[in-house]
Amino acid sequence: IQVKAFLSREIRPQELEDLGFKRLGSSFQEDVYYSAPNWRSPLSNEMMRIRKEAGRYSLSYKGPLKKGPLCVKPKIEFEVEEGLKDALEKLGYKKMLSLAKERQMFLGEDGMEIVIDRIENNGRFLEFRVKSAEGELRIFELLEKLGIKKKDVTKKSYLELLLKKSKKTSA
Repeated sequence: IQVKAFLSREIRPQELEDLGFKRLGSSFQEDVYYSAPNWRSPLSNEMMRIRKEAGRYSLSYKGPLKKGPLCVKPKIEFEVEEGLKDALEKLGYKKMLSLAKERQMFLGEDGMEIVIDRIENNGRFLEFRVKSAEGELRIFELLEKLGIKKKDVTKKSYLELLLKKSKKTSA
């Protein structure tokens, strides 16, 4: 279960540490999102992404969103060779979006993961990951403690958010 919040102010690592989270580290990621030739639309709720991080590449596929109150998507992820990007494009996969982000990762005692993402040219986000509905309730408690309004919270992926934004700016 993932929930994102657009940050209108900077969240300092110390603020999360004061709430009981341990800083795990930081990384730089480059993501390229693809659409398969047979998918109905870029927002069909299916997503394929190749991520470069620390000189390594991984492929992620997230299936269609399952119906219900929680944001649950089946997901597979595994390491791949750099050349897979070219192979996908030769097979007819369309590159939909590229983004680069700096990520700071934190872990709570209850297993909740929080990341602070700074996406080049697109702002900062706080992303929460939990494994249960009870964890989702805790997310909203933390958002309140951090002064983040519900209107700034979404269950959409970066792909959905940034494609929507790029359509608005190109219109």
